[in-house]
Amino acid sequence: MSKYLNQVPNPSYKKQVFYNAKRRLLQFGQSTQEIQLGINPPLVSLVLTTLIIVVRNCYPDGSSTWLHDYWLPVISIFSFVVSSGIFVATTVTDRELKLRNLLKLAGMRSSAYYFGIWLGDTLIFIVPASLLILVAWAFDFEGVSEIAGWLILDLIIFSFPFLWLNYLVGSLFRKASTAIKY
Repeated sequence: MSKYLNQVPNPSYKKQVFYNAKRRLLQFGQSTQEIQLGINPPLVSLVLTTLIIVVRNCYPDGSSTWLHDYWLPVISIFSFVVSSGIFVATTVTDRELKLRNLLKLAGMRSSAYYFGIWLGDTLIFIVPASLLILVAWAFDFEGVSEIAGWLILDLIIFSFPFLWLNYLVGSLFRKASTAIKY
C-alpha cells in the first residue's frame, strides 16, 4: 500500500507547459472583460484604417500619406498598451486563488508554469496583432504587403518583453479587479 502512496505523477515538462497554456486560454475565454480588452487592438485599428482610407480618398493628390504612415502605428501601439490589463491580471488572479502554490504541490515546475502562461498570453497577443497586419495588407498600405511576414515576426519578438513587463507590473497589484483596470 505504501508503494502506491509514495508514487507522485510527474508529467513531462512539455505537458506541463501546454497544460498551463491551455488553462490560460480557457481562462481568457471565460472572462468577458478580458475578451473585450483582447478585441480592442484589431477593432481600434480597423476603425482607424477605415477613417484613414476615407481621408486618403478626400485628398487624391497623396498629401495625406503622413496620416497612415505615422498615426496608424502610434494608435495601434496605444491600443495594445490599453489592452495590457489582460496580461497584468493573469498572474494576479493566480496569486489571489493561490493557484501557483496548488500547481507546485501537484508537481508543476516553476519554469513550466511561467513558460506556459507566457505561451498562452503570446497566442492571445499574436492573434489580434496578426489581424491588424492582415487588415493593413488587405487595404494595401504602402510597405506592408512586402514585409507582412517580417512584421508578424517582429510582433512575436516584441511580445516577449511586453508580456514579461506586464507580469512585472502585475506583481504590484493585490487584486485582479484593480489590475485589469490598469
